[in-house]
Amino acid sequence: MASQGNQPVSPAAGEVRDQVNRVVRSRTLGGSEALRNLLSYLSDHAVLYPGQPAREKEIALGVFGRPADFDPRTDSVVRMHAGRLRSKLAEYYVGEGAADRVVLEIPKGAYLLVCRHREPAVREHAVAPAQVDAPPAPPVKSSVFSAKLAAGTVVLVAAAAIGYYIGRSSAVTLPAPEGKALQAFWKAFSTPTDAPLIIFGNPRFVGSDFDGMRYLRDSDDPRSAVVDTFTSVGDLAGVFEITRLLSSLGQSPILKRSQLLTWDDAVDRNLVIVGSPISIRALREQPFLEEFQFKDRATEPRPSVGAILNRRSLPGEEAIYFGPDTRPYAFDYAVVARLPGLRASRWTLVLAGITSHGTQAAAEMVCRDRLVEQLLAKLGGAGGTPPKFFESLIRVKVSGGVPVQWEVLITRIRK
Repeated sequence: MASQGNQPVSPAAGEVRDQVNRVVRSRTLGGSEALRNLLSYLSDHAVLYPGQPAREKEIALGVFGRPADFDPRTDSVVRMHAGRLRSKLAEYYVGEGAADRVVLEIPKGAYLLVCRHREPAVREHAVAPAQVDAPPAPPVKSSVFSAKLAAGTVVLVAAAAIGYYIGRSSAVTLPAPEGKALQAFWKAFSTPTDAPLIIFGNPRFVGSDFDGMRYLRDSDDPRSAVVDTFTSVGDLAGVFEITRLLSSLGQSPILKRSQLLTWDDAVDRNLVIVGSPISIRALREQPFLEEFQFKDRATEPRPSVGAILNRRSLPGEEAIYFGPDTRPYAFDYAVVARLPGLRASRWTLVLAGITSHGTQAAAEMVCRDRLVEQLLAKLGGAGGTPPKFFESLIRVKVSGGVPVQWEVLITRIRK
């Protein structure tokens, strides 16, 4: 950072204006007029009111044309685009702007454009744009679209990591997982001649980067508007856990996103299904689960809140287990089920949460020996031999977007 004596010197107004113009004209922001307008607005505000964050309502009216009765509690347009702009600035400075002297930033929690000089050492050793494989994952905000955008970015990271383990397992045998419970649980899926098929969810959305996205409504939305390439962060984390464990068992699993699945792919394989029936069409067409049913968010009771229905509730059990309805999520429910495959000699493992946090928790439960032991104890198989087929409902505590505590609530033995 440039300095005068021991005090840092902020970029001059002319430098800031030139830098804003450079970023606005960049390829990084080339596809979004909304983000260009937001950056220009924040730049003008910073000049007029140094050090004072802009107000959310002012931005909504001045940039996005919202009416005077704009309510930020029901309209997240400003928060959504601020999160996207923050991510795009980070992307710009590891790509096109890797050698730029002036850095523009928007701190979390404030609509304020901050400008600083980049350290000379950073400029000299900056990564050239051609060397950048992918932008850093954007910060996950509470808005629906920001979470989906983060998921889309994480796909790149998770896919690379999953590919690493699959590729490695074909050349090197990873250490076998420790613990008798874990090995007993996965024995049926670790035969040397059968590569399991991992099916992971990618729910269908409609919308765009500019307008935001929402779940597809089958009865109302045209098929031409469908976006079916997103997978949530929790589902991908679950796929990663399963892939790593199977690789340690000498397997090279096959990955298939649910929108591309055909039953010809699945009929002769052991299946690991990572995601809920809401996001995986296969679980709706072929209802593996009998004891627990997932409620669509659009249906009663309590629309907009997901739930798991307990189809034959016993004394002390709830008939409906509702998922979280406020963010950040503090808990979730999920199903862990080991079931018959499509053919008599095959197996199916279903790991499904109401949200992706629950799906991740279900996957982690069957990949960690202490959690498998906890599950088997509830199933009556604590001696190391799990029942052949079962369905279990679990509750998971979530902190900071990460599963931290598991509890097995209900178990049902299947024949």
